[in-house]
Amino acid sequence: YEIPKRDWSSDVCSSDLVNWSKLVRTSIMTNLGASGDPVCVTAGARSACMQMHWVDFLHANSLAWDRDGGIIVSARHSSTVFKIEYPGGKIGWTVGGYHGDHSDFRLVDDPLGGFSFQHSAQILPNGNLLLYDNGNRRPDRHSRAVEYKLDMERKTATLAWAYVASDADPFRDCCGMVQRLANCNTVIAWGGLGDKKKLNDIPV
Repeated sequence: YEIPKRDWSSDVCSSDLVNWSKLVRTSIMTNLGASGDPVCVTAGARSACMQMHWVDFLHANSLAWDRDGGIIVSARHSSTVFKIEYPGGKIGWTVGGYHGDHSDFRLVDDPLGGFSFQHSAQILPNGNLLLYDNGNRRPDRHSRAVEYKLDMERKTATLAWAYVASDADPFRDCCGMVQRLANCNTVIAWGGLGDKKKLNDIPV
């Protein structure tokens, strides 16, 4: 599938997000276990069950072009955003991850300490990183849209903007996305609760 490339000179604020086109599907087990249910495999008289994060340890959920033709990949289960060089396929940089142990960027001025289990990561025309931060692995349990200014020389990712859900239940443990529009407004889809017992409450 050919991802159409953006003419970056045509606008100032819009971003090229292809999250909804489902270009990334890790396996059918991803869909079966996205809610956290164990994945069970039967072989003859034997069966084994594994938690979804053991099977789908990256859960890539979005792709977007960088300004230089690289590919920005959101890996939800590792709370990491990767830049993949294209062509070539080498990892250009990583940001995020558990405790930031393998991040190429140090997070700056983020009161929540970084993003977790994110969706729809993309590079804006100004070079900033925009993403939807579900916040699954943070104790604050707030979902938000965030924008980080990436300093390639100092290797810092400084929080430039954030919008936190303010309703009665500000945490959405699954789904969601964010997109910067051409008029500089930002659209946020807050995702869902992910609780099968509350199907009527999931506003995906």
